[in-house]
Amino acid sequence: NFEQPEIHGPQAIGTTPEKPFIFKIPVTGAGKISLSVTGLPAGLELDQQGVLRGSVGQAGSYKVEIIARNNVGRTSRRLEIRAGERLLAQTPPMGWSSWNAFGVDVDQEKIWKTADALVQSGLADKGYSFINIDAGWTGQRNTAGRIMPDKNKFPDIKALI
Repeated sequence: NFEQPEIHGPQAIGTTPEKPFIFKIPVTGAGKISLSVTGLPAGLELDQQGVLRGSVGQAGSYKVEIIARNNVGRTSRRLEIRAGERLLAQTPPMGWSSWNAFGVDVDQEKIWKTADALVQSGLADKGYSFINIDAGWTGQRNTAGRIMPDKNKFPDIKALI
């Protein structure tokens, strides 16, 4: 039943201890869906938008249960959070790349609109979790030789994180 909550996305996700962790729980269903998570490791919490945030303090495997409820029903699903070195991308990440749509003609406003479209279309609720800005974002190199964003196209590139 498409009205009852359905939890999507990976069954395992990786993180590095003491590094920022952000994971939007991908869930669909009718009306308002409330989420809860049991068994979270210290340092992680579920926010009001259904995003797990924080950082895991120690390496290990943490099995949590995600519970989704709406006025039609309830569902749950296990998620294993694997914390350690070189444990990112436990499953193929689902996202969107700017290249095929914009090539090098990309800017901050287009990326914001694309992010909004991922949410409005329901793709974020199905597990799409990132936008890759492929080419066209770079400006000049700084004095240390590092590539810097083009400030005309991306006045505040860090705001996109």
